[in-house]
Amino acid sequence: VESLTAYLRNKKFKKGTILTATDEGPPILNTLNKSVMVCEGGWNNNKSMDQFSAAVSRIHRAHALTGDYSIVCDKCVAAMEADVHSQGCQHHRGRQRVVCSGNPTRAEIYVDIKDALVDDAYTEKGCGSLKPKDIRNIRKYLVAGNSLHLLGSYVAILIATCLFLRSDEILPLEVEDFYPECFVRTPDGRIHGLCVRIWGKRDCGWRYFWLWADNECPDFCPVLHLLVYIHLSRIATGYMFPVEKELVAQLFKSSN
Repeated sequence: VESLTAYLRNKKFKKGTILTATDEGPPILNTLNKSVMVCEGGWNNNKSMDQFSAAVSRIHRAHALTGDYSIVCDKCVAAMEADVHSQGCQHHRGRQRVVCSGNPTRAEIYVDIKDALVDDAYTEKGCGSLKPKDIRNIRKYLVAGNSLHLLGSYVAILIATCLFLRSDEILPLEVEDFYPECFVRTPDGRIHGLCVRIWGKRDCGWRYFWLWADNECPDFCPVLHLLVYIHLSRIATGYMFPVEKELVAQLFKSSN
């Protein structure tokens, strides 16, 4: 239970906060180098704790560990050490507690700490998913604007949708983040797959992804739209989706 509550505090407290099992407890030390551990943070949504608790409960249920949580009884352990046939101490006769049992998320200390970590000031923001018809309507509206900047906006939306990227992950994308030497081509020379690197919100380094051509639904093909956009905008370096002013300047520079 202490490990679970410590993990909750590790994820709910602000990043860099010294990690303790309880408010009054001593700092938790790294078992490898004995250094003081600090919190990672990242769980702003209170539902994250519910999801974690549900996962822990499911794992324990798979091992027949259900019901109220019971800790080890020192008297039961002592009785067992004195007589291997012991049925437990006088308080737990016939149901000796020599190992922890039950669901740890139902332990009083776990419930209390979990409730104390709930952030009442947090407001969950709605996050609806885009359906294919929504993306097609976005394309119809943006492409109808007859603007390279609007076309680039649709390409950015399309790539972000295909790779499940946040806005702050797709907008900093640069031409140099693509690797032409890794592109996949069809026998007739057409580009079928693009290799691109992305530095995600919680990543510690670059992650490499593939964008594949969608020949069955060209409206949603990220490869086709990206290549058309690059050809028309003549972008050769820097940000792939610059602001409109910079895009026009780049186009004017290329034409000269």
